[in-house]
Amino acid sequence: MDNFNINISKEARKNLINLLKKNPSYSCIRIDYTPSCKGGGFDLFLDEFKENYIIESIDNLYFMYSDFLLSKALSLDILFKNETFMIKAVPKNKTQISSKNCSNNCGSCDNCSSCLSKANCHKNKKAN
Repeated sequence: MDNFNINISKEARKNLINLLKKNPSYSCIRIDYTPSCKGGGFDLFLDEFKENYIIESIDNLYFMYSDFLLSKALSLDILFKNETFMIKAVPKNKTQISSKNCSNNCGSCDNCSSCLSKANCHKNKKAN
């Protein structure tokens, strides 16, 4: 599996299992990577099993993620502290996750979520 590891703390595992029990219409935890101007990040979602995703079971807790995730991280540590889940990633290539992908405030409005609207994009501002 391309040497990708998911490490989950006991507290995070317990809380994710409780979330799935409270929401029986979901069967797994989906891990996604969301690119942004600040380098992007990983998110957890309750979801149903889907085709074309990798399914991994860790102590009877199922995680689902795409091949794309494998290109971004070598491993993920999932923790639960202060009533929230935290994800620590070990990037495959440090520039992929922590790079400054955008410039001039919002960079490319087509690729960055930090632009609140297309009107705020530097591409749409008139030069002085």
